[in-house]
Amino acid sequence: ETATWLASPGAADPRHLRGAVHWHTRASDGAATLDAMARACLRRGASWAVVADHSRGLACVNGLDAEGVAIQRRAVEAWNRRHGDELHVLQGLEAEILDDGRLDLPRGQRAGLLVLAAIHTELTERSDQTSRVLRALDEPGVWALAHPRGRLFARRGGVRANWEVVFRAAAAAGVLVEVNGFPRRQDPDPPVLRLALDAGCRFVLASDAHHPR
Repeated sequence: ETATWLASPGAADPRHLRGAVHWHTRASDGAATLDAMARACLRRGASWAVVADHSRGLACVNGLDAEGVAIQRRAVEAWNRRHGDELHVLQGLEAEILDDGRLDLPRGQRAGLLVLAAIHTELTERSDQTSRVLRALDEPGVWALAHPRGRLFARRGGVRANWEVVFRAAAAAGVLVEVNGFPRRQDPDPPVLRLALDAGCRFVLASDAHHPR
């Protein structure tokens, strides 16, 4: 049922708004277990949540390979059996957008996952990376474009791209644009966010939390 809410463009049910999206666990670079993070979401009033640990392609965070995804899936299922009536957890994955725009997650491994595509490399390059992001939006199974610019507030502007073109493609593909609330990111920034809004994008508000705090 929760997956149906997330796939629907409508938001008639107020439970749609009480989600906690894009948080990390010890399975990649988070500080706590899945249960501890889920309990933190529950305490804050969420009725559904999306765990989104990193994929293996981002080597510096020791992300999930296929075996790791399977292990986490069992943990998610165990949580939902015990507590799903209070907080239903869905398994996402923050997949790495490679230099050529492909994802580091093979297509055959995306079933059952909410894939958040993200760039973590070449963030200070001055070259235009529009084609790289567009290729990622074409990848099957992408649910959201996470922290689109790879921006760090007052430190790094992030990816250079023709965002009008990118966001029109995202809207046409039904890919959500993440508004990443991690304090050091605040990504996208308001002028770029306005471009996404004008392009007709839908949004997901995310914490990118790495700790229950």
